[in-house]
Amino acid sequence: MLNFSATQIRYEPYPLVVLRPALDPALYSELSERYPDVSLFGTHPKYAYKLSLSEKFMKENYNRFIAETRSWNRFHAWLKSDDFIRATVKFLTANGIDLDLDESFESAPRRLGRGLSAVGHRRLPS
Repeated sequence: MLNFSATQIRYEPYPLVVLRPALDPALYSELSERYPDVSLFGTHPKYAYKLSLSEKFMKENYNRFIAETRSWNRFHAWLKSDDFIRATVKFLTANGIDLDLDESFESAPRRLGRGLSAVGHRRLPS
């Protein structure tokens, strides 16, 4: 879903990636048209002047909106998917931005084995 072909990258003082357009225009339009109503948002607990609708703040409204809005549900599922994470990390690595996430993509049995090995050597697993 992300358009990695139209990319601008600045490396200093830290990597900054701009994708423009980031999404297919039809998908962007669909998501924009179905943007959640302001009535679903709540005041951010730390900043009274900010409204929030997220997995952390206004969680019930957020989950209901995602579940009931097909386009946002698909987009949300994709953002949370391994495919999205892998494609993003692959893109960043190919452009000289190494987040050192190799171990994060190991299979569950391999991660479990590493964790048990660490415990066996009296260390906390990473």
